[in-house]
Amino acid sequence: MEDKVVTLLAIDDDPLVLKLIEASLAREPYRMLFAPDGETGLRMALENKPDLIVLDVVMPGMDGFEFCQQARKNPILKNTPIIMLTALDDRDSKIQGLEAGADDYICKPFDKIEFRARIRTITRLTQNFLSEISQLQHTIEELKKEIAQLR
Repeated sequence: MEDKVVTLLAIDDDPLVLKLIEASLAREPYRMLFAPDGETGLRMALENKPDLIVLDVVMPGMDGFEFCQQARKNPILKNTPIIMLTALDDRDSKIQGLEAGADDYICKPFDKIEFRARIRTITRLTQNFLSEISQLQHTIEELKKEIAQLR
């Protein structure tokens, strides 16, 4: 199965953080989308169905926790990996983020090499998972054909 272009949506109200994310991943083959707040990010996520969302927690309006809760309730986004990227590094905020639906939690300021590695890891796991689902769907279709021939 050919690897498809991975779409990453970064949501942060700080334009400098969005630039840092873009610079950190500049050499990676990702299609990058950017949103300045949770509401815009949620709309963009529903429209573009990204493969991965990188999300700030503290934003005006819809914060990252609420974004995660909304995304996990939505059939289009419920399985999209979400990484929270935030200055909140206390244990309770991390737990709250993970319980809200985040798959990973990275504290600002972040190490660009570690950030890139985590993005690659989640992307690889997701692509492997989707590939396995595709293979299973193909197997199911083949079995249906065999069953139909037996009737």
